[in-house]
Amino acid sequence: MELLSQRYGSEFGVILPGLGASYHFSRIRTAQIAQNNVQFTYLMNKMTDIIVRAATVSDAALLTEFNQRLAAETEDLILNPETVSAGVRRMLEVPARGFYRVAVCDGEVVACLGITFEWSDWRNGVFWWIQSVYVLPEYRRRGVFRTLYSAVLEEARSDADVCGCRLYVEKENPVAQATYEGMGMISHYLVYETSTSDFLKD
Repeated sequence: MELLSQRYGSEFGVILPGLGASYHFSRIRTAQIAQNNVQFTYLMNKMTDIIVRAATVSDAALLTEFNQRLAAETEDLILNPETVSAGVRRMLEVPARGFYRVAVCDGEVVACLGITFEWSDWRNGVFWWIQSVYVLPEYRRRGVFRTLYSAVLEEARSDADVCGCRLYVEKENPVAQATYEGMGMISHYLVYETSTSDFLKD
């Protein structure tokens, strides 16, 4: 089975929206055919000192922590850490479920986002759903999320099977809404949910 990400080239340059400068990403691809997994690393130039790379299993604990922080900050929820840890690891270990990208600054992982897939019969393509977006407080408003988003958007545009990127945001989170709208995203829909499992901490 060919992964969506296996079609990407080796190098590209992009203009990051709103930053007025050209940033060059070098893409390093490590194919692991036995696990049907492909990892990419995006190295940004020294104009920002932000590196966007594929998350690995070694990032699982930090991704779990970021997800817990995200739920507490945005929805006032206390997640079950064992459930979140298992969910993070399953996505890292099974590429068909999705993937994570992390931002590295000053040698530390300071932000993350996850991508899951939704097939659209209307468009005969795949939507990439952006989720689990978290940036450490001390690195906010420094272009970290914009860098992550720009890298992911360029990946999506490089894959003929991907027809767009989507995300959902809490209605009571106007700061995040303003951030997404400022990057050109628009809202067409409301999202409704029925939960069939208990994912909160006992």
